[in-house]
Amino acid sequence: MLLGPRGCGKNAVLELVIEEVLKEYPDTLSVIKLNGLLHSNDNCALKVHLDNLASFDDNTQFMISMLK
Repeated sequence: MLLGPRGCGKNAVLELVIEEVLKEYPDTLSVIKLNGLLHSNDNCALKVHLDNLASFDDNTQFMISMLK
């Protein structure tokens, strides 16, 4: 978790870290970006936009497999 006041560069730091990790491990990292205004709860955040017809359980299983 990265905390700090608005506009202090949290996103810039995160982008640099992701870029460096992707250089070192290009095929082992998946980046999922969520917007707190659009994804306000767990159910909304776990809704995978690749398949809007998938059930919550399907989306949860997909996320678990991605995290493994």
